[in-house]
Amino acid sequence: MKYLAYLSAFLILVSCASKQHPTSTSSSSNSAKPTTSSLSDTYNIFVKAYNLSEDMSTLSTQNDELMLLIYENTQQPTLSSPLLAKTLILSSSNREVNIPLKLDSKPEQLVIFLLEMDTDKNIEQIEPVIRVYYEQMMKDGLTYNDVSKYLGDDDILGYYKGDWTKKKLTVSFSGVQKMDRYDYEVSLE
Repeated sequence: MKYLAYLSAFLILVSCASKQHPTSTSSSSNSAKPTTSSLSDTYNIFVKAYNLSEDMSTLSTQNDELMLLIYENTQQPTLSSPLLAKTLILSSSNREVNIPLKLDSKPEQLVIFLLEMDTDKNIEQIEPVIRVYYEQMMKDGLTYNDVSKYLGDDDILGYYKGDWTKKKLTVSFSGVQKMDRYDYEVSLE
């Protein structure tokens, strides 16, 4: 009986000590260990229009409806979920957009697509097609008919596949699409 009393007292002391221990450990570990939000960094993506593609025709909206897709290049046949998938509207009165992008770690390799949206398709309809067929869409000499079998009437204005090892990456997308000249710059910093 004496041993039972000692055992009960010992168990009560151990259970009280173990209940207090995690509280003190977790509070001290919270101050020493960064939270998840402090582990991520925010980058800025700037999209600038130097020459809008929809400014030649009087029938056009005079706005450029764009879709910007940014992926980490993991060297796989199919891209993983995008780091950024955003639709943008640029016009003569709004030629620049700043998009904050929060990332847990900065990827060293990127794939970027800039699309002109001529249909009412949304990101959920376009992005998976780009993710799966990106390698076929990045071939040199891609014609309008080649692109239309994947995207219909929406157009690829340009793409980039390469490094993001420096602090700032600037990619220019320029050319002529359906008789309209365009010139855009996408910067990540």
